[in-house]
Amino acid sequence: IGENKNVAAENPEVVQRLQALGEAMNAEIQANKRPAGRIPGAAPEKIVPKPLQPKALTANDRGEFVCLALNARIANAKGARYVESKLRKNIGSWHSLETVVNWQLTAVPAGRYRVFVRHALAKPLSGSEFQVTLGEAKLRGKTRTTATWLKYTESDVGVLDVPQAGDQTISIQGVKLASKRCVMNLHSLRLVPVR
Repeated sequence: IGENKNVAAENPEVVQRLQALGEAMNAEIQANKRPAGRIPGAAPEKIVPKPLQPKALTANDRGEFVCLALNARIANAKGARYVESKLRKNIGSWHSLETVVNWQLTAVPAGRYRVFVRHALAKPLSGSEFQVTLGEAKLRGKTRTTATWLKYTESDVGVLDVPQAGDQTISIQGVKLASKRCVMNLHSLRLVPVR
């Protein structure tokens, strides 16, 4: 350290010995090196952000409205976005209570509907809360913690009344962040007629 004079020419035998030691060390390393480490299991997930495809939704043959994340609109996104992979199709990166996810529903019959929200919220996060709004009706729900961000669970939020038939907008908005960080990964919302 701090040498500024090259003494190699004056000490050729030392240079030769050091070069031989370096070559022997390199040969030993090459002969005994381990292969690159691999984590067993599947390849890393490739998540691709995709544009939403909002559309007016109609009831299926059971009278249910199935609102997939792909068909939603996001107001005040603030980073929230729709993503897809082989294992997920959801709205993720949802970190703001100002973000509102909504769907347009066509020809909703008057009646009572049970609301289910399918989501993921991986450990150690917990305790986010959200509100579902349809017209004047509002329901408040709480997420449940899931094993991973890829394991969805469905929460029964409660029953909403639709007093008059017609087109409706249903929305979901966070009211409390999980561990002050995020709302959830939202897969879908379902309205099921109460018979």
